[in-house]
Amino acid sequence: DSNGVEVEDSQMATQYLVYALRNDPDWKVRIRAGNLLGSRNEKGIPDTLLQAAENDSSLDVVKACMGAFSRITGYKSSGVFAYKQAKNWWLRNRENISSKFSEQVR
Repeated sequence: DSNGVEVEDSQMATQYLVYALRNDPDWKVRIRAGNLLGSRNEKGIPDTLLQAAENDSSLDVVKACMGAFSRITGYKSSGVFAYKQAKNWWLRNRENISSKFSEQVR
Protein backbone atom coordinates (compact mmCIF):
# COMPACT_ATOMS: atom_id res chain seq x y z
CA ASP A 1 0.00 0.00 0.00
CA SER A 2 1.05 3.67 0.06
CA ASN A 3 2.64 3.19 3.51
CA GLY A 4 5.10 0.63 2.16
CA VAL A 5 3.32 -2.27 3.86
CA GLU A 6 2.98 -5.53 1.93
CA VAL A 7 -0.65 -6.42 1.31
CA GLU A 8 -1.82 -9.91 0.35
CA ASP A 9 -3.67 -10.12 -2.97
CA SER A 10 -6.85 -11.22 -1.22
CA GLN A 11 -6.68 -8.19 1.08
CA MET A 12 -6.52 -5.63 -1.72
CA ALA A 13 -9.68 -3.58 -1.81
CA THR A 14 -11.84 -4.17 -4.86
CA GLN A 15 -12.08 -0.44 -5.45
CA TYR A 16 -8.27 -0.22 -5.57
CA LEU A 17 -8.09 -3.03 -8.14
CA VAL A 18 -10.77 -1.40 -10.30
CA TYR A 19 -8.91 1.92 -10.14
CA ALA A 20 -5.60 0.23 -11.04
CA LEU A 21 -7.19 -1.64 -13.96
CA ARG A 22 -8.65 1.57 -15.36
CA ASN A 23 -5.83 4.00 -14.65
CA ASP A 24 -2.41 2.53 -13.94
CA PRO A 25 0.09 3.35 -16.71
CA ASP A 26 1.94 0.04 -16.17
CA TRP A 27 0.34 -2.75 -18.20
CA LYS A 28 1.72 -5.35 -15.77
CA VAL A 29 -0.19 -3.71 -12.91
CA ARG A 30 -3.35 -3.67 -15.04
CA ILE A 31 -2.92 -7.39 -15.83
CA ARG A 32 -2.53 -8.21 -12.15
CA ALA A 33 -5.56 -6.11 -11.24
CA GLY A 34 -7.66 -7.81 -13.94
CA ASN A 35 -6.57 -11.26 -12.83
CA LEU A 36 -7.32 -10.50 -9.18
CA LEU A 37 -10.73 -9.10 -10.07
CA GLY A 38 -11.42 -12.46 -11.73
CA SER A 39 -11.62 -14.00 -8.28
CA ARG A 40 -14.14 -11.49 -6.91
CA ASN A 41 -17.78 -12.44 -7.31
CA GLU A 42 -19.04 -8.91 -6.86
CA LYS A 43 -21.59 -7.01 -8.90
CA GLY A 44 -20.00 -4.64 -11.36
CA ILE A 45 -16.80 -6.64 -11.81
CA PRO A 46 -17.85 -8.38 -15.04
CA ASP A 47 -18.78 -5.02 -16.57
CA THR A 48 -15.47 -3.54 -15.43
CA LEU A 49 -13.53 -6.42 -16.99
CA LEU A 50 -15.42 -6.14 -20.29
CA GLN A 51 -14.87 -2.39 -20.38
CA ALA A 52 -11.13 -2.89 -19.88
CA ALA A 53 -11.07 -5.61 -22.55
CA GLU A 54 -12.73 -3.21 -24.97
CA ASN A 55 -10.59 -0.17 -24.21
CA ASP A 56 -7.13 -1.22 -23.05
CA SER A 57 -4.26 -0.68 -25.48
CA SER A 58 -2.34 -3.73 -24.23
CA LEU A 59 -3.36 -7.03 -25.78
CA ASP A 60 -2.00 -8.80 -22.69
CA VAL A 61 -4.41 -6.81 -20.51
CA VAL A 62 -7.27 -7.63 -22.87
CA LYS A 63 -6.39 -11.33 -22.65
CA ALA A 64 -6.20 -11.21 -18.84
CA CYS A 65 -9.54 -9.41 -18.55
CA MET A 66 -11.32 -11.79 -20.90
CA GLY A 67 -9.94 -14.75 -18.94
CA ALA A 68 -11.02 -13.19 -15.65
CA PHE A 69 -14.47 -12.45 -17.09
CA SER A 70 -14.84 -16.09 -18.13
CA ARG A 71 -13.75 -17.34 -14.70
CA ILE A 72 -16.31 -15.36 -12.74
CA THR A 73 -19.25 -15.61 -15.13
CA GLY A 74 -18.81 -19.07 -16.66
CA TYR A 75 -18.68 -17.60 -20.17
CA LYS A 76 -17.10 -20.00 -22.66
CA SER A 77 -15.15 -17.89 -25.09
CA SER A 78 -14.73 -18.65 -28.75
CA GLY A 79 -11.49 -16.67 -28.62
CA VAL A 80 -9.46 -14.56 -26.23
CA PHE A 81 -10.26 -11.38 -28.13
CA ALA A 82 -13.93 -12.10 -28.81
CA TYR A 83 -15.06 -9.06 -26.84
CA LYS A 84 -18.27 -8.39 -28.80
CA GLN A 85 -19.51 -11.95 -28.39
CA ALA A 86 -18.73 -11.82 -24.65
CA LYS A 87 -20.55 -8.51 -24.27
CA ASN A 88 -23.62 -9.80 -26.11
CA TRP A 89 -23.60 -12.97 -23.99
CA TRP A 90 -23.29 -10.86 -20.83
CA LEU A 91 -26.23 -8.66 -21.83
CA ARG A 92 -28.37 -11.80 -22.23
CA ASN A 93 -27.18 -13.50 -19.02
CA ARG A 94 -26.29 -10.63 -16.67
CA GLU A 95 -29.45 -10.70 -14.57
CA ASN A 96 -29.28 -14.42 -13.81
CA ILE A 97 -25.55 -14.49 -13.06
CA SER A 98 -25.39 -11.19 -11.15
CA SER A 99 -27.99 -12.46 -8.70
CA LYS A 100 -25.29 -14.80 -7.36
CA PHE A 101 -22.78 -11.97 -6.77
CA SER A 102 -22.41 -9.91 -3.64
CA GLU A 103 -22.68 -6.14 -3.78
CA GLN A 104 -19.48 -4.50 -4.98
CA VAL A 105 -17.61 -2.60 -2.32
CA ARG A 106 -16.92 0.98 -3.34
